[in-house]
Amino acid sequence: LRTTNGGFSFTTMISGQEGNIVDATVMQDGSILFGQDISYLPSRPHVATLSPTGAYREHFLLPGPSYSIQELSGGGWIVGSTREDGGDLYPPGEISSHLFTSIDGESWVEVLSYERIVDTDSVHSDVYWELPSGELVVWIYNAKGFGVGGRGYQLLRVTRH
Repeated sequence: LRTTNGGFSFTTMISGQEGNIVDATVMQDGSILFGQDISYLPSRPHVATLSPTGAYREHFLLPGPSYSIQELSGGGWIVGSTREDGGDLYPPGEISSHLFTSIDGESWVEVLSYERIVDTDSVHSDVYWELPSGELVVWIYNAKGFGVGGRGYQLLRVTRH
């Protein structure tokens, strides 16, 4: 939904599974860039954009639903992809959450994955914050190697080559 009058009225910009968006970031042209929270077929989750005029475009297929996207101060973005305990779109053997980065919002590269501990719970790796130092704070849930119950945080520095 979009409002142009401080929330007095709203216009539907995208609906259906494609409109299941948890987190988004605004791009320079006013479009929003987001990962979709889709866990069940027939739709599949993507990193996508929605322009101020309502033009919708899918850029990159994600292995699972997304709850986070963060613009990077050095340019580009990072998006998290979760492996939920439910859903019917996961490839056989997919048991991890993933982080992907992009410089242009079009091409995405996997930078990390986190294997889940308990298969009856979701595994998360989400980035919502960037420290003044440029390090990203990755929130981890139900992942091997992270504290009691697989919970914790990891600092991540993205460098350009």
